[in-house]
Amino acid sequence: MKVIDLKTKKVQEVSLGYAVNYLLPKKLAVIATSIKLEELKKAEKSRKETKKQISQDDRQKAEQIDGKVVLIKVQAGKSGKVHGSVSKKDIAKELKILKTNIELEKPIKKIGEHEIKLKFGKDKASIKLKIEAK
Repeated sequence: MKVIDLKTKKVQEVSLGYAVNYLLPKKLAVIATSIKLEELKKAEKSRKETKKQISQDDRQKAEQIDGKVVLIKVQAGKSGKVHGSVSKKDIAKELKILKTNIELEKPIKKIGEHEIKLKFGKDKASIKLKIEAK
């Protein structure tokens, strides 16, 4: 009997007893009818188009931000140390992006210029971050 595995979204050939007594009652699979197979193809096509659109959006964001110089003013002491630190959250707020897109090992605690790497899916960008005292 052919069934569509709902977890992997693939068509599988299984025995009738396994399908009727286990997969179907637990809603782990559905019977592979022609209508269900068409729905599966449409869903796969839709998923691919969405993935392609997200990839294009990521590429555009990376191109827009790449090479930008961002200025953040913070409170600092006379020796050039920042009171507190500049974290991913602060940088993301300034750039209006998600903090998960920023590759920063540890928060920045010194005034000056810093090179920050950004990652948008497969695309990468970098910015110069200038930290100045208020």
